[in-house]
Amino acid sequence: MPGLFVGIDGGGSKTLAVVGNSGGQVLGQGQGGPANYHNVGIETALASIKQSLDHALNQAGAPVGDIDRVVLGLAGADLPSDFDILTEACHRLFPGIPFEVTNDTWIALRAGSRSGWGAVSICGASTNAAALAPDGRRAVLRGLAYEMGNKGGARDIARDALYHAFRSEEGVGPRTMLEDAVLEVTEHRDYTSLASTLLELKGEITPTMLQLCPLVSDLAVAGDEVCQEILIATGRAQGQALAGLVRRLRIETMSFEVVLSGSVYQLGTSPLLIDEFATTLHRTAPLAKIALQSRQPAVGAYLLALEGTDQRPGKREIET
Repeated sequence: MPGLFVGIDGGGSKTLAVVGNSGGQVLGQGQGGPANYHNVGIETALASIKQSLDHALNQAGAPVGDIDRVVLGLAGADLPSDFDILTEACHRLFPGIPFEVTNDTWIALRAGSRSGWGAVSICGASTNAAALAPDGRRAVLRGLAYEMGNKGGARDIARDALYHAFRSEEGVGPRTMLEDAVLEVTEHRDYTSLASTLLELKGEITPTMLQLCPLVSDLAVAGDEVCQEILIATGRAQGQALAGLVRRLRIETMSFEVVLSGSVYQLGTSPLLIDEFATTLHRTAPLAKIALQSRQPAVGAYLLALEGTDQRPGKREIET
C-alpha cells in the first residue's frame, strides 16, 4: 500500500497519529502518550509519537516503509532550538522518510479552516495562537510560560482556582464554592495539608489538579462569581493574544475564520470564556467568524503532509 501520508499531533497530554492515502482517505488512527518534550523529556516524547504511529499503521494494515511524507505538529516546538532538537530526534524515527516538524497551531488551523487561512486559538493544558494571512504571511506566539507573556490554558485556570480557594479559606478574599470543591478534587482533609503537598510539588500542576478546570466552568454556571471571573479573564487574555497577531498581519478589516482548538474550549458548561474571547477579538476584528474545532488537528497535519507533495487533495473535504 505505497503512497501513505501521516499527520501527527503531539500534545501535552496525548499524541494522535492519522495515516491516509494520496486520495484524501484516512485509513488509520492511533493514540500515544504526551509529547511535549519540555515536560516529559525527548525520549518519552519520541516513544509517544512512535506509539501513536504504530497504532495508526496497524489499523491501516501498512508498514512504515509505505510512508511518503510525515508532518508533525508538536507542542513545545516554539524556539529555533526546539526545532533543532525535535528535528534531530525525529530523524531517528523516520530514517529516509521526508518529514516536517511544525508548531501545533498550524495543524489545528489547517484542520479547522475551510479557506486554508485565518486564525487559531489553542486553549488546552497550555495555550497558544497563530494567524495566517491570505498572502501567506504568518504570525505565531512563542506559546511559552506566563512570565514570557503567555496566559491561559487549564494549568493557569487550575492555579487560579487554587489561589482563590486558599484566599476564601483564609478569609482574605471573596467566598467561593471552590473552597470545598478543591479539597474534594485533590482529596485533602484541609488547606494546611494541601499547602504542604503544593510546596513539595514546587509549582507543578498535576493531572488531578487539571480536573479543576471543568469544575470552574460548572461552578460558574451555578452562580459562583469567582469562577465566572476566572473564565472571563481567561477568555479576555486569549482574545487579546489573537487580536495582537491579527493586527500584526493587518487583516483586522477582513472576514476570516477563527478556529478554537483545545480541551478548555470543548469542556465545561459555561459560555463565559468563549463569549469574552469573542467580545475581545471582535473589538479588533469585527468580521471574524469564530467556530469550535470540528476535526482533529492530526487531520490538519495529514493534509499538510499531502499538500507538501504533488499529490494533494486541494481544499476539498477528506474522506474518513
